[in-house]
Amino acid sequence: MNRYLSKFLTSTFLWALIPTVIVSFFVRDIGTPYILSQQSGLIQKEDQIFFHDLNGDGTTEQIHSKPGEPLNNLPIMTNDGKYYDQWNVGETFVPEISELIFGDYDHDGLSEIYVFSMNRDTIFLNALEAFDSSGLRLRRHYVTVVNLVEGQNNSVIKPVGFFDYDKDGFKEFYFAITTGFGLWPRNCYLFNLKTLKLFTSASFGVNFDKPTFADLDNDSVPEIITSSSSPGNQKSKQPLSDRSAWLMVLGPNLEFIFPPREFSGFGGRIDVEPLKAAGGSNLLVIYNYSGSKTPEVPPGFQIFSREGKRVAEKSFASIGLQKAMPIIVTDKERKEFAMLSNRVSVFNSNLEIIRSISLPFSSDFTFRLVDLTGDGSNEIFLYSAAEGRLVLCTSNFAVMSVLDIDFPEGAWTVSVVREQGELNRIHIRSGEKQWNITLEGNPAYFFRHAIYAGIYLGFFVLILITRRISTAQVKKQEALKKKLLTLQLQSIKSQLDPHFTFNALNSISSLLYMDDRKTAYDALNIFTRLLRQLLNDADKVFRPLREELEFVTRYLELEKIRFSHFKYAIDMADNVSGDELIPKMAVQLFAENSIKHGLVPKGKDGFLSIRVHRTINTLVLTIEDNGIGRKQSALESTAHGKGIKINNDFYETLSQLTGKTVQTKFTDLYDEKGNAEGTRVEVFIPIDAQHNFN
Repeated sequence: MNRYLSKFLTSTFLWALIPTVIVSFFVRDIGTPYILSQQSGLIQKEDQIFFHDLNGDGTTEQIHSKPGEPLNNLPIMTNDGKYYDQWNVGETFVPEISELIFGDYDHDGLSEIYVFSMNRDTIFLNALEAFDSSGLRLRRHYVTVVNLVEGQNNSVIKPVGFFDYDKDGFKEFYFAITTGFGLWPRNCYLFNLKTLKLFTSASFGVNFDKPTFADLDNDSVPEIITSSSSPGNQKSKQPLSDRSAWLMVLGPNLEFIFPPREFSGFGGRIDVEPLKAAGGSNLLVIYNYSGSKTPEVPPGFQIFSREGKRVAEKSFASIGLQKAMPIIVTDKERKEFAMLSNRVSVFNSNLEIIRSISLPFSSDFTFRLVDLTGDGSNEIFLYSAAEGRLVLCTSNFAVMSVLDIDFPEGAWTVSVVREQGELNRIHIRSGEKQWNITLEGNPAYFFRHAIYAGIYLGFFVLILITRRISTAQVKKQEALKKKLLTLQLQSIKSQLDPHFTFNALNSISSLLYMDDRKTAYDALNIFTRLLRQLLNDADKVFRPLREELEFVTRYLELEKIRFSHFKYAIDMADNVSGDELIPKMAVQLFAENSIKHGLVPKGKDGFLSIRVHRTINTLVLTIEDNGIGRKQSALESTAHGKGIKINNDFYETLSQLTGKTVQTKFTDLYDEKGNAEGTRVEVFIPIDAQHNFN
């Protein structure tokens, strides 16, 4: 079993898969069906741009909201910046109060532009039907007075939508005003655009945070639902104090459908969405609480009927959460909803998790819903400011594309630019900066499997070739080692050639014949020890300098028995320890040559000097004799220098294996008259050569 596992873990198939996975992560556009691309911005920073199809021809117009002197203005342009018209308004546009709102109240296929303006503490409504000169024109229609805080406005207008409440063929405009420290007004409004009459809900102390229409009972008459929170700004005894969050549903007449349900406690918040139920829709409520006191109802999910009765609940703790991010109802029938955290958890109407989806984020993110394709189903934009990444998903959270982009502020909006019904680009606004983003099909996506297979095949071939080269290099290395060992054995054999062995044994025999048994015994003992050391070190390439010199000493003692007319001296410098590793026979071969070819032919007063010293990175061996010299020796000797040739091959092979070169230098010595006076051989050995040979 271990053999098969080891084979699998070292297989080329597995090792090619690892870099393929890594590379595939960085070429993520291949794995997405679309590519988001950022284009340069085209608007001055004080402008705000909105895109909407005002005349119903399938092509959007761009409407600028521009502060100016003395009048604020709204230029209306084509998508490429050509002017249709410009609408001037006297009061101040305050983006924090309201953005532009679009609606078709008279069903003529031409959208009106609605904008709220402000003069001191008074809010006005303005409206323009840009493509119909006889259409709606509304200027400075009084809405209400707001409470200023230290002279500053603290109110925000939030549109609800348009609905023909009185069934006269014209839609009414519904909106809410929320306040912070200003405390009032906190109301819902119904504005009859035909009669120009304004209707107001009862005053209460809680804000409508995200008011929207929802037809809960399938009667084609929408109700108004909203999220709410409990910041605790309202200290009065006004109904529905914002010391609590409230579940509220208003009818189109601005009356409560059922008595509001309280979620008591400072620091609470509820987010509300309609959820499909029999005969209509229920109300899905997500309750988060960040106050210091224990809430009466644990934070979690709750479902209320359209009559305001709680029909199901589940705490966050029961599914391992402390709090929930906002919710998204993903499918058109609204039978499911998704809760966003580090993962997407999709629940059914019974509050059961039916699937879980990973997101490409490791930090907090926000989202926006936009119908890019015009099919009535929203796509989902997810953005992480910490990671600077925008992710576009389908309604089922399948990733469509990813774009690295940095928004300067947390608040951001998305508009869709269309040409003849087709998506042209996506416009994103955040603070004073705006971007145009294109969305194009990714041709590589349809060939992604072939591309990934190609990436894998490329790495497979690369690793295979690398391994083949590595194997060839290892084989070459082993061949060189084998050759080195062969040369080493040849070198050893050359030292024990028959001539040397015969002469040594003959000398020992002569001593025995002369009855000099002690000398014969000593010679034989030296010879056997020399022979034993040669055989014991047969498989070694390096040995300590001390052992090499001991071997040479025994050899020289044996030679002195044969040739007594020479002396020798071995000297090691103080900076040499003797433990340095040197190639075997680095001294012996040259000492043998000195005796055979220099000192023996001289006949008397021969002297052989062996010296060792060390520089910083090199060990220097010097073998010097006072023999007849190399020139004379070459004339007298019939030898062909086989030992030197083998030694040179040995050093050359060793250099290929270790990357370190052993150098040899020969110097002929002469006296003052020019007569040969011997030979000096210097061997330079790198100190760390043996470390590279393993």
